[in-house]
Amino acid sequence: MTLETFPLLDRESRRRIETDKEMSFGLYIVLTIITFGIYAIYAFYKLIQREQEHFGRMTRFNDDLYKLAVEQGEDTGRTGELSADLEKLRGMNEDFQRLQAGKERSPALWTIISIVTLGIAYLYVYYFLHKDLMEHQRAEAEYIEKASLLLNRLGVGKHPIAVEQVVRERSFALYLLLSLVSFGLFGIYWNYTFFKDGNEHFLEHRRFEDQLMNVVRTAA
Repeated sequence: MTLETFPLLDRESRRRIETDKEMSFGLYIVLTIITFGIYAIYAFYKLIQREQEHFGRMTRFNDDLYKLAVEQGEDTGRTGELSADLEKLRGMNEDFQRLQAGKERSPALWTIISIVTLGIAYLYVYYFLHKDLMEHQRAEAEYIEKASLLLNRLGVGKHPIAVEQVVRERSFALYLLLSLVSFGLFGIYWNYTFFKDGNEHFLEHRRFEDQLMNVVRTAA
């Protein structure tokens, strides 16, 4: 049995080397000081860019994962038997596609707007960087776990993949208030969380994606 969709899924998984790039907050601090703040603008751009590239990759990955489940159903002759599950997964995939389409942000545009507004727009970027990642994380975990369970029922693997939602909820209003009352000191930690949350989300991806791909590879 050969799953023709597997190479497409495998390609998107391997692309995480290009898209899911960890960023060092320590290096950010050092280079920002050395360049008198200029590097901070570049890092701001990269934070938006890496999130957007990750979202794009996972949009394609999840679509390929759905197609792979459909193909496995056809190959095993169980499409009719599991039609309700396949339809549920299709709907979840479409919801995920719509969710990510609504979160397309231009790194260049938002960096320019933030500079022109003398940093005021930075606050909105801080808001959507975290909000978008939280919504992505929840939808992604639900989808991957559902797809994994369905693949198990189709004979691919024996145990479902568990996805840990490592990025925790942070209150924008609270963090903004703490930054104001601390005269910007808390803002340093707030800035750090954007590096930390993205890095931890990508590390979790390495774990569950490798596990998922190893399971699928046995059937491909």
